[in-house]
Amino acid sequence: MRMLNLSDLRGRGIPFSRQHIHRLVAAGKFPRPAKIGENTNAWPEPEIEQYLKRCIAARDAGAGKPVESLEPSQPPDSVKAAPAVQPRPQRRRRGSRPAADAGTSAT
Repeated sequence: MRMLNLSDLRGRGIPFSRQHIHRLVAAGKFPRPAKIGENTNAWPEPEIEQYLKRCIAARDAGAGKPVESLEPSQPPDSVKAAPAVQPRPQRRRRGSRPAADAGTSAT
């Protein structure tokens, strides 16, 4: 079995950064690498081929979005919704005064 390193993945048309691959692996959307050395990870070639085939199948099925998970039997109801993002409070610009102080002057 051939093992593929990060540059081999890029040669196969997977342009993701190391950090993005780590996020996809953590989310279960990309195959987990095997540790083949102290500082070296590699992916089994058959798993990468299977991942690429799933991406192509999703495209051909008209899904229009990337592969959701590596588990083919996972029901779509188990996908968690992203938490709501709270808006950030407005910050004052440097040199501006609060609205209550705008009408008063110190002169």
